[in-house]
Amino acid sequence: MRNAMIALMLALCLSLTATSMIIERGEQARIIVPIDNVDSLYFANETAGEQVMQLRFEYQESFSPLGNYLIMVELMDSYGNLVLDAPPVTFSFVYDPPGGASINGEVYTVDDSLTVDSVNGVATAHLLGHNENGLAVLRAAVESNGMIISETHSFVLHCAPVENITIQAGNATYNVGSGYWALPVSALCTSSDGENAQYGVAAWYSIADDDIEWCSIVAETYIGNHTTYSDSLQGVASSVLTYDGSYSLREVPVRVMCGNCDVTEYIQLPIGEPQVEVLPVPGHLDWTEDNVDESLVGEFLVSVTDGQGNPVDGAVLSFSSTRGEFIEPEEQYQVPDEEWWVVQTVNGISYARIEFQPYECPPVENPPNEVFVEVTVTLLETYVTDMTASFLINYNEPE
Repeated sequence: MRNAMIALMLALCLSLTATSMIIERGEQARIIVPIDNVDSLYFANETAGEQVMQLRFEYQESFSPLGNYLIMVELMDSYGNLVLDAPPVTFSFVYDPPGGASINGEVYTVDDSLTVDSVNGVATAHLLGHNENGLAVLRAAVESNGMIISETHSFVLHCAPVENITIQAGNATYNVGSGYWALPVSALCTSSDGENAQYGVAAWYSIADDDIEWCSIVAETYIGNHTTYSDSLQGVASSVLTYDGSYSLREVPVRVMCGNCDVTEYIQLPIGEPQVEVLPVPGHLDWTEDNVDESLVGEFLVSVTDGQGNPVDGAVLSFSSTRGEFIEPEEQYQVPDEEWWVVQTVNGISYARIEFQPYECPPVENPPNEVFVEVTVTLLETYVTDMTASFLINYNEPE
């Protein structure tokens, strides 16, 4: 009689709810019908103590109601308390999802599954739409106290066809501390006829080089989203790339998958708040009776760092001087097909060499004669410059 009543209650509940729960349970079991808005069935073993007995789906529709869901599965004991040391949760599809939708970009068919560790009683995953509308039915399962507990939930995916993706980096970087910078990145996603992708279509970012460990990017995005550094735009999925400032000016392959498209483009990492400093070595050049007719060479050392003091390798600099003639620097500082006053940094350091002739600071009746030299260096493709002064001094008298 008791089993018949349980069967009748189960049939009634399943006719009223959009989701179901499967459990292998012992003899002591009861059905809990939730009274809130969570569509689920709970089976609880009253003698299980702190074991996981209930799963509950939650998700953030605000993250993207159309093609990208942030899913949270809560693992609770028979009293409704979160089980802090709960075992991992396995996610899978009940049916093949529409148009290549996936779980965390890894699970695409009913033959795949993804195991996620729970943190303080909650396991999270992302359901990503691709290029087809439809219903994705997701199962979450956990093994606890010798039982397999699972629950399913249905998600509606609305995805527009995307045929073209254009990836761009923002014009500004943001200091996030510890030597790292944040760079906004955007992907304009359009159809074959140039129409913007509709709001909510999922887009997945990644760095297309597993050997790059000093750079990361926010993976889960959608059309029309916004970030800390960018606003919501039609047809645009926005992300944030974070990188070590020591690797400024490197090119990074950024990959975006959205709809039918899978595009990788290289982005050059800008120098965050660039700093340039130039110094003369030595501070003055002297003509005496020992070198009265000789030319003298001065070096002008320059350092390039970002706003957090990271040295920048490969920065291209242009020098100018009010006197003298630039001569060839060492090969490692040369820029191919450029004049000798254009140089590049190595480990954040570079220099220019200037040769001065005696006639630029001639002897005078009452020596010494001092001539001021102004040298300016500019970091190309920026407005950042620095200037230094050097002196030519002639201690000789006219013959």
